[in-house]
Amino acid sequence: MVSRGIFIDDAGTPGTHSKSVFLPEDRKSFCAVIIPDKVYSEIEYAMNILLNGIKDDYGVEEIHCTDIYSNRGPWKEVSISKRIKIFDFLTSFFVTFQLPVIFQTISHQLFEDHPSLKSFTSPKGIWWDFKKVEHLALFRLCHVTHNLLKEFEQVSPNNLSKPFPTFIDEGLVKAGSEIELMRWHESFLNAKITSVRSKDSFGIQLADFAAFCISRSQWIMGKIDPGKGLNEADKHILSISGKLNLWNLDKFEVDHSTFSRKNYEFIMMKDRKEKGLNHKPSKK
Repeated sequence: MVSRGIFIDDAGTPGTHSKSVFLPEDRKSFCAVIIPDKVYSEIEYAMNILLNGIKDDYGVEEIHCTDIYSNRGPWKEVSISKRIKIFDFLTSFFVTFQLPVIFQTISHQLFEDHPSLKSFTSPKGIWWDFKKVEHLALFRLCHVTHNLLKEFEQVSPNNLSKPFPTFIDEGLVKAGSEIELMRWHESFLNAKITSVRSKDSFGIQLADFAAFCISRSQWIMGKIDPGKGLNEADKHILSISGKLNLWNLDKFEVDHSTFSRKNYEFIMMKDRKEKGLNHKPSKK
């Protein structure tokens, strides 16, 4: 029986060509949401109320935020105000319980930034294939999550019960399968990730929400032409992302009337320079 967990979902790409070189189309992102045992039962109870409500009202068995935002499928006839309420209700879980969120993106640019990785081969007999961007992104997410949990334990010992059962939305492997991590036993129970169907896991659906809001926020910042400003939907998504308890992403305030892609790219160039990389990604 699950009483806590790390829940992982992929963000993919926003589905539209990005205007920014910092958001290549081949990127792959994964998002982890940590639900501690102290709040797990409360969140489970409230999420069941929400999920039962949308099933009764809209015939929907699970939450897919891309569909809700895009007004697709069963959400096609649902008003904007009702869809906003669902997003705001989901946001309340992250605000009320300060659920840790870790987000990781990898693209083929990694191999250009670090040419030595091009010759790296995965050991035989394991599932991981480090030539694949999605495998690298997931592995890096787990590595970062493990390190952050260790740091948190040092400043707040005994506040999180480790190791965590860890779950990922089916896709990379079929539901019921397990991905062996081979390390980080202190953070991930039995050093493995179990693949599950999102409709069977409210934690995965919360990870879907966080992944969508963060990846959408990145796309919003990368699309805004100078002088255009933000529309109300964009402002709302950025506001939600700003409320998340992001453990590995920096936050910054923006002026809705003047912010543009140039501001976003300046921040990204500064970050790359601080890491000793070329200020802009290559165009390969």
